[in-house]
Amino acid sequence: MSDDPSRVLKLVTLQARLGFQLDERTRAQYLRAREEKLENLITPEALRREIVKIGEEFNPLPILETLEKEKLLNLYFTGFSGAKLNAAGFGKLLKFRGMVPFGTHLKEDRFSLFLHTISEKWTPKDKLSFIKNCKLSKREVDAWKNLDAKSKTLQNTLKSAKLQKPSLVYAALVDAPAEYIFVLLGKSPLRVVQDRIKNYLQKYLPTALEITDEEVVSAGLNPATPKGVQLKKQLIAAKLDARPRKIPVTDPAYSPQA
Repeated sequence: MSDDPSRVLKLVTLQARLGFQLDERTRAQYLRAREEKLENLITPEALRREIVKIGEEFNPLPILETLEKEKLLNLYFTGFSGAKLNAAGFGKLLKFRGMVPFGTHLKEDRFSLFLHTISEKWTPKDKLSFIKNCKLSKREVDAWKNLDAKSKTLQNTLKSAKLQKPSLVYAALVDAPAEYIFVLLGKSPLRVVQDRIKNYLQKYLPTALEITDEEVVSAGLNPATPKGVQLKKQLIAAKLDARPRKIPVTDPAYSPQA
């Protein structure tokens, strides 16, 4: 590890990510590297590379906790431990990600959302040290700092009294980045916004998945063409806004106790 001090950090993150045990030889090399304090020679570029990988994880908290146990988080800024990991925030984020229906892909800037979540308990000094110590790019810093403001713009759209149909709520959210949605789930004080996002994730998205490209093809259109895309949107909107079928009282399958 002396030829590449960043291997100290890589080894711990990889072990936490994959859950394997170190063999005796590797463990001895790691302990020797820590005794020699080789972690202090890790470059800012290597620190950034590892934190970006962690930030892309579906659930980054276990890796962060392992790094904290190994006293390696201090490489990012002094005092980076305990409450500053924001375990509760990551617990909420994991719950929100679990609400996304299987088979649905939401575009998400995971790293900016990771930075937004983990930095909730940081001081301005902590943030400046973190940015400096791992040389974050201006684009990364801006995405992190602007996340609250952009989420509030989406909140203003979602609180509108005009969104009275499921199809309108769906249309307002279908192209919204997941990081905006998750920030609002965690922070929005407006019940109507919370309810509309939950309905979108738990009801409207699964319903939209029922409309397939085959239905567009059966109508004589190519799903990849503008007309095909528009028809699919119309089919989804019609399905979302359709009234549930009422079961007649005379229907043999109807049961008052059901």
